[in-house]
Amino acid sequence: MTPIRIQDLALELVQEIVLYVSQDWDKSFSREELGRLRLVSRPFKAVVDPLLFSEVRFDFIRRPVVGVLQQLNDLAFHMTSVNRHIKTLKIESTEIHLSGPIAHGKYGFLLMNALKSLVNVRSIYWTLDRFEGIYTVLDGIVDLPLLEDIRFEFSTLPLLWQTTDMINLRRFAHLNSVGFRCRNASAPLAASFIQQLRLISSYKQTLQSLEIDFSDVVEGNLLGSDEVYPKHSILHELVRSIPQGTTLRLKHLRVSGWNFLLDSSTVPHLRCLSSLNIASMEDTSSDHQMHIWHGMIKAGIQLQKIITAAISKPLIRYLASYTGLVELKFAYRMTNFEFTDDSDSSDALTAELCHSALPVHKKTLKIFEMLDRSDKSRCITLDTISAIRTYERLESLTITVRVEELDYPENIKQIIIMALEIPHLRILDIDYSRPRVIGHRCQCGNARRIRQTNDKFEAIITSIDVLRQFTRSLGSTQIIFNRKRYIAKVVENGRVQFQPESRLARSGKWVSIEE
Repeated sequence: MTPIRIQDLALELVQEIVLYVSQDWDKSFSREELGRLRLVSRPFKAVVDPLLFSEVRFDFIRRPVVGVLQQLNDLAFHMTSVNRHIKTLKIESTEIHLSGPIAHGKYGFLLMNALKSLVNVRSIYWTLDRFEGIYTVLDGIVDLPLLEDIRFEFSTLPLLWQTTDMINLRRFAHLNSVGFRCRNASAPLAASFIQQLRLISSYKQTLQSLEIDFSDVVEGNLLGSDEVYPKHSILHELVRSIPQGTTLRLKHLRVSGWNFLLDSSTVPHLRCLSSLNIASMEDTSSDHQMHIWHGMIKAGIQLQKIITAAISKPLIRYLASYTGLVELKFAYRMTNFEFTDDSDSSDALTAELCHSALPVHKKTLKIFEMLDRSDKSRCITLDTISAIRTYERLESLTITVRVEELDYPENIKQIIIMALEIPHLRILDIDYSRPRVIGHRCQCGNARRIRQTNDKFEAIITSIDVLRQFTRSLGSTQIIFNRKRYIAKVVENGRVQFQPESRLARSGKWVSIEE
């Protein structure tokens, strides 16, 4: 019988192998390992390249000039095959150190034409940290035929360089997703961006995704009206010029540094909304929370993804009103919440959420995150984890435990073991609350306290000894505590223990702990 060589594997089998190994726990299979895998054979190269080069990053300031120019030259003159695989482009820095106008002119030509060669790019994330080179980049990306998603980051651009005409959105013909992060930005720049979006929406209702972060906009009236930023709802400004009888079909909305209101003006444009992020909304009052979630129920909007800053009774009522939630994250802010009675306490609300609202989504919920390190943290207990383990489709769970619980190892063990009973769980991320420290604490004292806490958890998790057949997810579930990873290790008699992941494994060079 003729031996089968790896070079002879059918392309379909190679595809299956590569897709299987690339589905890492945190979906971030190392680029180094993918790079080695593509060298195995031509079929492997054909399958790996679309994965390896689907996203590229332009960050030239940290790279040798010669290498940058060579790679730009290869892209500009189509001397490489990676052009057609690139779908996402991250532009972080296009600054390189050159001397003389001729060198700068050549570099600008290569950069612009390299960008123009990326004809399959659909998404661009662009950090503008300097004014020089902006128009070269714009000229390179503005005519990309498939570009539909662009995000701007102005947070590190000095105020002196922020002008109202630096970005002309109307030059992009096919946009349906726009993001604009503008912390510490000038009000005229922010207002210009809103006005451009309003004009675009008035004649072309293609916008489906909108992410606007206007946290800490520097002085001035954002909208040029009698109402001063940020108390005005920017969404009203965007839709006020849309012709009557036509609507936007927004599917994703991120609200940061401004207010989100639901009324007769905005609801028609939100009928298709499936993803909402209001974790950093300007108004975090209970009245505004009630307005949003009651408005969602009244409008019949059923979200699949929610990121918010607090558990509230209106949110719980909203979640209990429908089925189909896929992702729920609580990104808590350092805010003091005042509870009117014991039934409104954080523990009571967490229990009500886990026992009453989320079970109706147990067949669809895949990501649940409750990471809260504040002094009034929403912590998971044995009671709440017993409800969470019934969410049968859950793949990623992030929870916070009270730091005091680490002194009671059996409780933490039971929380972990219950979580591992979730059949499809791939990531269990655990952190602990950080009680507010009264008075000054030196840096070495903080480091010692963190080290002691980590040691307590490690002693707990390495003492867990369970049967190998304990759960279908055991061995494929990654446990993370305070960003340190633990993996299952088979020991004698078919039992399993958890051990810290080796440094080589974390670096992408996998070495079995047993070796």
